[in-house]
Amino acid sequence: MVDDSTKGGSFLEGGKNFVRGPLFCNEHIHLQGKQYDKFERKYNHRERYDSRWDKVRNIYIKEHPLCEECLKENKSTIARIVHHIKPIEDGGDKYAFDNLMSVCDSCHQKIHTRLKKS
Repeated sequence: MVDDSTKGGSFLEGGKNFVRGPLFCNEHIHLQGKQYDKFERKYNHRERYDSRWDKVRNIYIKEHPLCEECLKENKSTIARIVHHIKPIEDGGDKYAFDNLMSVCDSCHQKIHTRLKKS
């Protein structure tokens, strides 16, 4: 008999924590970016983003530590991602602060889901 309490979730190899759905436990959250890079990106992340980008990103996230999308809904959520409003491949400036926004993981996923549909 299958234990329904684990249906729809998974353990990562060597992990002790069960997480429902396609999420990562705290022990393996660092793998989330690697999975995204491998399966979602259409480019090599390190080739596109250089040390100048790392500096711009770090300054921007320090100045905008909360998710800018969540703030529109009066929610305070820590931002982990600096998103380009106009994608680089569509001519967006990679380094311009007026083309950046800090977002949480959830809002970043929603933005890209909307972009894929349009």
